[in-house]
Amino acid sequence: MHPDGAAVGKIVRAALQKEGRWDELAKRTTVFMGTVNEVATGVKLGSTDAGFVWDVLAGQFDLEVVTVPELSGLRAQVTASVLKSSAQKEVALAFARYLAVPNKGAATFSSFGYLPVSDQHR
Repeated sequence: MHPDGAAVGKIVRAALQKEGRWDELAKRTTVFMGTVNEVATGVKLGSTDAGFVWDVLAGQFDLEVVTVPELSGLRAQVTASVLKSSAQKEVALAFARYLAVPNKGAATFSSFGYLPVSDQHR
């Protein structure tokens, strides 16, 4: 992941900078990819030895997960938004609300390993 583009890259860089470990990692990194999907694909195909991806994405790609203690408490939110310029604001808002309903859209997200916002602070 690229530390200036991908959200996971920004979060990993910030956490490792706090620990004084980022510069060491950056020096040893041979390639920064643009997205976590590119990283996961590279690891899955064997063209990349290792990379930082979300735990949920690692599961979807059936990757071996190695826990890094400095990163173990990190969390990020996936959000849905409705554009002011949307031609179908009511439908878009209804869909965004559907995503948050525990026994509807949120259940689908949970089946892929995502935590509902109410569970992220446990």
